[in-house]
Amino acid sequence: LLFDTYYRPRLTQDLPDRFQPVGSQSHWQRLATGYQFDAAQGTTNKSMSRSSNELDQLLYHHWACMPDQVPSRARSAPFPVTDHYCYNHGLSRGQLSFVHDLLFQCSLTLRGRGILALSLFSDGDLFEVWLDFAAKKYELRREQRIVASGRFQQQLKSIPVELEFAIVDQQAILAVNRRTWFRQSLVPTEMTDTTTLVNSNAEHPLMIAAEGLEIQIHRMQLYRDIYWAGPLHSSEKWKLEGHLQPNEYFLVGDNVPVSEDCRDWGRGIKNQTILGKVLRERR
Repeated sequence: LLFDTYYRPRLTQDLPDRFQPVGSQSHWQRLATGYQFDAAQGTTNKSMSRSSNELDQLLYHHWACMPDQVPSRARSAPFPVTDHYCYNHGLSRGQLSFVHDLLFQCSLTLRGRGILALSLFSDGDLFEVWLDFAAKKYELRREQRIVASGRFQQQLKSIPVELEFAIVDQQAILAVNRRTWFRQSLVPTEMTDTTTLVNSNAEHPLMIAAEGLEIQIHRMQLYRDIYWAGPLHSSEKWKLEGHLQPNEYFLVGDNVPVSEDCRDWGRGIKNQTILGKVLRERR
């Protein structure tokens, strides 16, 4: 979990908000646990064949949030999402690795026949979900190109809507009220070095934009995927040399960046060498 509007800083209230409206004329307003948007204060153009820059935008700012950085940075300095773990402050790992797989989820209520757009910036690409509440249609866009579209699969009126949008494992996924609306495979961007960033938008990986709606949006949460670092806390890529046997397990420590586990040992662990009970996760 990178950020949750339920748990804003209380001891350092002078810090800026992570979410900031774009432009002095924006109609986004801060709530105790989220934000609201009032369409009655603005004009509406219901065409979806436009850029999200023409909508009223609420932009997320990711922070460095790390002490003793070299070079030194303020706590709230813009910074891309990395595999930093907050409880590893006292341990130097050398170079952190950039994490591009992200998940945004929220609970919202809305009225009106306008447009809501969610944007995630991932691995050099901008992915957007546009929801047209007049036509009851959605679009998935990648750098302004429509790569998937369809009609609403549920009625979204006045009741709280649980919304999840993710770019993860070379897929774009949208789920509404625990029901998957689409799972679109993505061809990765050609990059010579995935540890470098090609766009400063990485410091602002999430944006919400709207027009023609009345919205209250709560419990806004941004997650990142686990980054599987290499042995000895390195950022090098790695893979298991062979397949696990039916009687082997691949063990990974709960503190993934610094744990010593099967990544260091280079092999799986035979089940008869494990003392204790293995609990299988049920989904």
